Amino acid sequence: AEVLSELKKKFRKEQQETERERGTAQRQTAKGFAGVATDPVSQQSNFGRLMGIDTVYEHLGFQSNLSYANRTEVRKKCKMFIRLSYLLDFIAKTSLKNLYLNSVRALDKFMEMHNEVSIPPELPLLKNTTEFIAQRSGRPVLLVQITIREAPVPEEEIKYELVYRYEKPPIGKIDETNFDPTCHLELVRDVDTNEDISPVAKSMLNMKIKSATVNDPVKKWFKMVPEVTEFSKVMKYFTSKMLDTVKSYERHSKNEFLDPYASVLEEWDEKVADKWEVLPDKSLSCEDILVDEEEFMNKEKMLDKHIARLKENVREYLVLFNKYLIEYWRYARVDWNLITNNNLREPVDVITLFVRQIKMQKEDYSLKLPSKAELGFCKLNMQRVRDKMCGAPTQALKKLDVLLVIYVG
Repeated sequence: AEVLSELKKKFRKEQQETERERGTAQRQTAKGFAGVATDPVSQQSNFGRLMGIDTVYEHLGFQSNLSYANRTEVRKKCKMFIRLSYLLDFIAKTSLKNLYLNSVRALDKFMEMHNEVSIPPELPLLKNTTEFIAQRSGRPVLLVQITIREAPVPEEEIKYELVYRYEKPPIGKIDETNFDPTCHLELVRDVDTNEDISPVAKSMLNMKIKSATVNDPVKKWFKMVPEVTEFSKVMKYFTSKMLDTVKSYERHSKNEFLDPYASVLEEWDEKVADKWEVLPDKSLSCEDILVDEEEFMNKEKMLDKHIARLKENVREYLVLFNKYLIEYWRYARVDWNLITNNNLREPVDVITLFVRQIKMQKEDYSLKLPSKAELGFCKLNMQRVRDKMCGAPTQALKKLDVLLVIYVG
């Protein structure tokens, strides 16, 4: 605009000088030629207006009677504007491409760095907090809600393993760490009341009983919202939106605001492109120069790799809860009526062991089950799991208190 403004001033000054010279010449011309347009500039202007040439110059703010030399100078400046618009777009596209690729590289580096987490072999003690941190990322990207989905376990999925029956020390090998209330709370059998059989023989005859367990209860009962695979879809969506973001830059070339400058160019004028045509989409896309870049072509594979690693980390950590979930599941399978049954086998010993085990588990859950777990850029909200599982031993103790009052009474 400033360049054209200077041209307008220059042309205006030239026109004023020309008009002064023309006025002097007309006064010296014979009266018979008065009113006849013999001025070559006027003839050129009339011809230009008839051909529609002057109109495009008038759109740029120039007067209609520009000389051919002036038009040439205007076209020279307009060609410079058009060429500059293509240059600016080239620089912008290169910058937008680099911006996009650097963002993809930064995401790759972030996910790679924060996927390097160390999962302990068992749930550690929580010190002064209820949050477990395998690796802190500063601001986790993925927040996952973990809940317990208490679905009944089909009988065919329950596995039984042989364990030692409870016997009094020193023969017995059962304590509060391996006591199973679903099988060690049992009624007296005939072999137990037969006085002709020695205690050692009795223990040999009834050494093993079946203890119920479930294979991988975490997989059956833990529910994640959202699933890690859903996070993969979200990340791929945002990487595609990243491309839309860099398209928000408005193009300079083939833009309607440069159309008046392009319209003054003649067919023989040198142009950057074969044809100037205003495009309806004003956004400048760098996708055409991204398609050959390796990071652009493999961005989804990169995300799949990191999401698979994240899924593996989450799975490896949640597996540590299997032991505690089996204990939690057993509370629901206890036959509480056995507590008040007069035929309960070794009632004082097994009830005492049961109480000690419940208290031990209550403390264990409180000290080990986290409310939150941070695994790099993924944070698990496990407050509901903690509340539910920590509440199970407390409810069991209350139920035992009621039953023991009935039993003693």
